[in-house]
Amino acid sequence: MTTGERPPGRVFLAAAYLVLVVLGATLAAIGAFLVPAGPRVGSFLVSFGVIVALVTNPGVAVLGARLTGTRLGAGAPLLAWLVMLWLLNSRPEGDRIPAFDVKGGIFLIGGVLAGAVAVTLVRTERGVTALGFNLLGAVARTPGTKPGSPPNGPADGRAKSPESAGPRNGP
Repeated sequence: MTTGERPPGRVFLAAAYLVLVVLGATLAAIGAFLVPAGPRVGSFLVSFGVIVALVTNPGVAVLGARLTGTRLGAGAPLLAWLVMLWLLNSRPEGDRIPAFDVKGGIFLIGGVLAGAVAVTLVRTERGVTALGFNLLGAVARTPGTKPGSPPNGPADGRAKSPESAGPRNGP
């Protein structure tokens, strides 16, 4: 988002978060069922599920950051991915999807790490949630304001330009 563009509205953000959550849950289910499938290279199985997790989790995190401009948008698909895998593993019959073996472990650990690295490294344009507050309840400041100043600039509503601030005397 450049400086001349308007930030997206709340309806767009809500729809984007919903799409990202559904996409993360869908990719978890698809990947979990594809863990035992894939081509063999010698005696080694190249799991389609592991490839899905390692490629799509970072990709969806970057997509979430681009759509919402927030780190929460980047992390929403990963949270939905984890919840879906928890739901797939919490069956009373004792069935585990994916199975607890080497391929399943690589799928789980690799998918979480790939998504977490992408969420950590992605650049965001707005605050934590882009809804005017961060998770700790503090009011979001506009860029360029100092801590302790009013959140939207001076109390009279006018923005100060560098020329109207006057000469600077000292540090």
